[in-house]
Amino acid sequence: MRRPAAPFLVNALSFVGSAVLVIALRTTIASRAPAGPGLMREIGEGVRWLWRHRPLRALVLLLTVWNLVENAYVAVLVLYALEVLHVGASFYGLLLTGLAVGAVAGAAAAPWMERRWGTGGVIALTVVVDVVATSGLAVTRAALVAAALLGVVGFGAFAFNVVSATYRQTAVPDALRGRVTSAYRFATWGVTPLGAALGGLVAAGFGLPAVFLLAGVVLTAVSALTLPLLTNRRPAAGA
Repeated sequence: MRRPAAPFLVNALSFVGSAVLVIALRTTIASRAPAGPGLMREIGEGVRWLWRHRPLRALVLLLTVWNLVENAYVAVLVLYALEVLHVGASFYGLLLTGLAVGAVAGAAAAPWMERRWGTGGVIALTVVVDVVATSGLAVTRAALVAAALLGVVGFGAFAFNVVSATYRQTAVPDALRGRVTSAYRFATWGVTPLGAALGGLVAAGFGLPAVFLLAGVVLTAVSALTLPLLTNRRPAAGA
């Protein structure tokens, strides 16, 4: 028997469990943390520090745009499967599986890649990989090729995430890490719903393949501005 509501129920229950854990964690921290200078002041300190750090400022811009365009085409991916690839609805799960497998592989390979090419080198490589794969999705009509290309997208995105997050954690002073990370994540992930809406508008006006093509063009343009500002730090030997 098909139960289409079951995945939504499982997802909702996972959020309930997460909320319980967060509430317990918050209680523990609140009982130990000293009184701070005020929430708005702390937020301002994090934003100002992030803005003054040129490599991280460039990284924020790059990742914000990357998340914007990625969520644009993920939002229309199910329509892409049905109307462009002309596959059954169940194949949509295979596309997401390709994305997930690539993500796991990218996260696992990221430390080795950073030791070999440095932070900036890995970031540049993952951007190129993502642009090529996304552009390929705009032109292919083969379902298995699309699944493989989404695996490449996942590989590049998660290798980027591991390397960029590691750099951010080491660049930010301990006392400011929470505030800077909050500002960083608000900027980079706050565009998620905007990206989804943008994907729908582009698809409605220019067709589904145009969403993928525009994503590659925009990411290429922004990376040309930001990549020269990023560090190419390599981890110390034995790290």
